Amino acid sequence: MYLKILTCCLVFAAQSALGQSNGWVLNYSDDQKNEEGIAITRSDDGDLWMVATSDVDSIGMSDLLLYRLDAQGAVKWRKALGTPQLDYAWGMTETASGDFLICGNYNQISPYSKDAFVMKVNRQGEEIWRKELGKPNTFSSFKTVALHPDGYFACVGSISDTIDDGNDTYVVCLDSAGNLLWEGAYRDTLNDVGHAGTWTPEGELIVVCDRARASGPYVPQLVRLDSSGQVVWSTPAQVPTNSGPQNIIRTADGNYLMVGEAFPDSAANAFDILLVKFDGQGQQIWQEKYGSYEGADAGFGVLQRPDGGYSVTGYAINESEGHTDMFLLQTDAQGQTQSLTYAGGPGIDQGNALIYEPGLGHWLIGAATESFFAQGVLAFIPENATQLEDPIFGHWHPAPNPVRAGAEISLPEIQGPLQVILTDISGKKMDQLTGPDPQTRYRIPSDLAQGIYLMHISHEEGSQTFRIKVE
Repeated sequence: MYLKILTCCLVFAAQSALGQSNGWVLNYSDDQKNEEGIAITRSDDGDLWMVATSDVDSIGMSDLLLYRLDAQGAVKWRKALGTPQLDYAWGMTETASGDFLICGNYNQISPYSKDAFVMKVNRQGEEIWRKELGKPNTFSSFKTVALHPDGYFACVGSISDTIDDGNDTYVVCLDSAGNLLWEGAYRDTLNDVGHAGTWTPEGELIVVCDRARASGPYVPQLVRLDSSGQVVWSTPAQVPTNSGPQNIIRTADGNYLMVGEAFPDSAANAFDILLVKFDGQGQQIWQEKYGSYEGADAGFGVLQRPDGGYSVTGYAINESEGHTDMFLLQTDAQGQTQSLTYAGGPGIDQGNALIYEPGLGHWLIGAATESFFAQGVLAFIPENATQLEDPIFGHWHPAPNPVRAGAEISLPEIQGPLQVILTDISGKKMDQLTGPDPQTRYRIPSDLAQGIYLMHISHEEGSQTFRIKVE
């Protein structure tokens, strides 16, 4: 479940929530705008920084939003960055100087174009420089940015092929001032899409990309590039089914871990979460898949904890609730599951990135789609948490559920007036109730047809959406 809340309300919610042992989830953006949280980091002054793609406070039709939050997750400020066109952020990292590198693509509507960009922003949200890359008459985009300890960095993404249909994996390397050091487009005769890269101790770059096979399905391709962008080796991951990568990290033992998705077997028609560990030559060490066989699951963000285990976020079918949630999967160093925590509402929810603070827990960022609009989501999951608690509504759920038309549903026992809006799945309003304090019951309209509905409950400190079934 998610608390749907505007920025002005987030301060109270976050401060009150950190004292609760079961953690919390906040929808931190306007529920009448589209927004997706992309990346998160904590700076040396203790503040949290997030970047999102949003049409809230937009310069153009869609822009980047840079958020600065305090140590507890309360918003200090946010600032829109971008052009008058459509701008999309896909990756962010912090530099040694405390600035931020943000990459993505911007789209022009007429005539249509799609171009990759990377920009450097300071801690005041001011643009230091912005570089637009790609080639004439192509479409390009960056998905991730990988910073080298010496200050230069690589952006990994894709660019349309100028000879054949489809895409190439596109990698550029720039210095700290944004000057191009080298660039390259990599593929065979099939379609390639680059997703992420990480540096080796020798200053070479290991990239993971989607590559189409002649038989039709995709497979993760592992590519090692030298310090000038030349291919050292290129090999497919040993995943026999349709699969793809999303991210890659270098592990503490000097190897590499890829996260993504894969069909569990050749008969499946939905992905599982995929982890593949391999060495510096691309040879597999181990491979694990996680998820429900029938439902769609995928991993997007991954990190290694100090204990050697791994933490993963993405989206997965929450079988007990019957919908798709963002999740936190924790494994040991061999990829064996230690815990799985879901966070989500009645719609489709996805985690994109995460950070871990030893002794405290994990912060996850992503998006929730509970109605027409996607909202940015921030979750805090403390150590050893298995269940998340809402900072306003606690563990309250509508009851009874399922419910019959004409019957009453209990409301949360909260001081102050509540507003209840009942909509169908498409968002059409079916009923509304605003009552005095206290208000403890809501009657379902007697003429309401059987089906699934969304119950939006608003309070002066926030709001939340629940799915109910009318029988």
